[in-house]
Amino acid sequence: MREWKRLGLAASLVAVVGLWVPVGGGKAFADTFGTPVATVTLAGSGSVTGSGFGAVVVDNVDGYAVVSEPASDLVQVFDLAGDPVTTFPNEYGAQGLVLDGSMLYVVQSTAGTIEKIDLATLTDEGPLATGIPNVAWLALTGGQLWTTSTNGELVSVSLSGTVHSFSDDTSYDPDLASSPGLPGDLFVAEDGLSPGAVYE
Repeated sequence: MREWKRLGLAASLVAVVGLWVPVGGGKAFADTFGTPVATVTLAGSGSVTGSGFGAVVVDNVDGYAVVSEPASDLVQVFDLAGDPVTTFPNEYGAQGLVLDGSMLYVVQSTAGTIEKIDLATLTDEGPLATGIPNVAWLALTGGQLWTTSTNGELVSVSLSGTVHSFSDDTSYDPDLASSPGLPGDLFVAEDGLSPGAVYE
């Protein structure tokens, strides 16, 4: 792994990948620089019901926005108008989210599991991989899922569920990202350092 760019704040990675962020009482999609490009006013019942969220992804194939809630062990699905569609309970410590077409991969951080949810049918298909301690974030690149384990150890998970740990590649409190423009590349941010570092 080579150092790609050193940032003054590890949180600056948020501005690189963009997030679905609250603006003016509604919700806004943000472009890659964090600038709101569209605002949606939610119906009264269309709010996140738990005590905060872990990650947000937008499914452009099926027309959903998906929110993970680690403290509530939930994954909530909204339509693109902000109205609730369904909730998946028992997603223990639901944290990182990644989409591959209509297939949603969910990190269950307190269970050490990566779960599969088919958004085309809104069906929880069960675990893809288990036994990954302290798993939190997730990225998809090179046809594989990537996450981290105890002590920031890099872990790859094939889409058939084969797990491989790279004990020589460790980071401090890492966060992960990938880019469609750089297929096969993985970006790792060390959130536990100040100033933070991003590696490619």
